[in-house]
Amino acid sequence: MNKLLGIFLVVIGFGIKAQILNEGDITLSPNVGVPHVSATILKTALKVYYKSNVENKYDIGVKNTPVFNFKGEYLVQNDVSIGLAASYWKMDVDISDLYSQLNQTTSIVEAQVDNTTISIKAMAIGFRGTYHFLADEKDSKWDPFIGGTVGLTRYETNIVFKSTVMGKQVPDGLFNFKSGIGTYFSSTLGVRYYFVKSFGINAELGWDRGALLFGGVVIKFPTKSKAV
Repeated sequence: MNKLLGIFLVVIGFGIKAQILNEGDITLSPNVGVPHVSATILKTALKVYYKSNVENKYDIGVKNTPVFNFKGEYLVQNDVSIGLAASYWKMDVDISDLYSQLNQTTSIVEAQVDNTTISIKAMAIGFRGTYHFLADEKDSKWDPFIGGTVGLTRYETNIVFKSTVMGKQVPDGLFNFKSGIGTYFSSTLGVRYYFVKSFGINAELGWDRGALLFGGVVIKFPTKSKAV
């Protein structure tokens, strides 16, 4: 038991004293981004519009996923890495106009609803470059960095109209709109902390697909043998 404990302490000690980044290292980092500012802005704008322009009752719901982000990088130098970044995000908007209408047949006032459902998806992929500030430090587990991504993005929007208002006709079917492929740029300032040589966590501050803060894990694979 004591021998196993000794081996474990030696491994941990090596992870602390060894240089945390080396040329040829590959890092993979899945992340989740919050808060989703785009969803908050859209919901606020819709409520302001309806409050000013619509007299009947209404209900507005906005649901969205976090921004899912994945980065893969290769250290071309100890302090510079390049790679790819991909992001995905989805938001559903549900708008209901609520009416009270007299049924001429039964003479009963019935609740009627006009409903619009909007689903928006965003996908992006780009080239990422990162500069690592403490790449040459041999006694640190911290990896602060600054970086940027230039890439391509595309949005897809689906709209469905429904109504229970008697005699009212609304557009039928699913309406699908796809944006053209556009370019985007995102910048980031972040830090990674490695518990051991090959695994850690990271946090980033930046703007990507509407999110401001990103957090996740990082896994590192060396591809080159270090000179002794």
